[in-house]
Amino acid sequence: MLVLKKKKKINNSLRNATLISKNILVNGFKSLRKKNRINSGRNRQGKITVRNRGGGKKKLYTIIDNRRVLNKLLLTNIEYDPNRNAPIALGISLETFTRNKYSYIILPKNINNDKLLLNNSKSNFSIGNFIKLKYIPSGTIIHNIEINPNSGGKLCRSSGSHSQLINRKSNKAIIKLNSSQIKSINTECRATIGFMFNSQTNILKLGKAGRNRWKGKKPCVRGVAKNPVDHPHGGRTKGGRPSVTPWGKLTKGKPTRKKKYICI
Repeated sequence: MLVLKKKKKINNSLRNATLISKNILVNGFKSLRKKNRINSGRNRQGKITVRNRGGGKKKLYTIIDNRRVLNKLLLTNIEYDPNRNAPIALGISLETFTRNKYSYIILPKNINNDKLLLNNSKSNFSIGNFIKLKYIPSGTIIHNIEINPNSGGKLCRSSGSHSQLINRKSNKAIIKLNSSQIKSINTECRATIGFMFNSQTNILKLGKAGRNRWKGKKPCVRGVAKNPVDHPHGGRTKGGRPSVTPWGKLTKGKPTRKKKYICI
């Protein structure tokens, strides 16, 4: 179980810092990690497509098995992953004829070491199992949900997120997401039972700007503080138009989804 650690008020940078204690976490399994190139917000042509990105600590990318290829998985280590807020778990396969015996999964809540996960089961609904939606009882809390059969989990993979299986109609499962949106998914798709780990990410406080720089985030200058030639809000004038981007597009309240027309 991860523990929140509040720093002592030694200086201003640690006065309000609340971080995760990583004492219980173990070093990674190197054969399942690869180099992760830092693009600094640039595309293949070298043009900046995402502003205020660059620098940061070098880190390796961990290969996560969201498809759960191994059916019987025994969890051995709980590890820290710099690419996500939730911790990951290293599992070893108990099957005799397997090519890859080790794999990483995203850690569900209330799971510790030496836990046996049974994937593709029809009757065992314990926390952490990866089961088809047609076998899961209605009202169950799930995460790491597939959109297409055997494509790997796509929905509810961030820390603390979850969904609920409401009902099933023929070959469709009705799922209520954490944002209270209702989705209809094929019952042949699979999902992991339980909550995602680390629901306390909203409580974390970095305490100083340097920790954002370690993550590769650069400071962002307000539009009002710029000159009129650089931003529509520039020149320290307020009012007259809503909040817009440097290219004049609305930033607050503009719908980003396509309109769905309902035929009656």
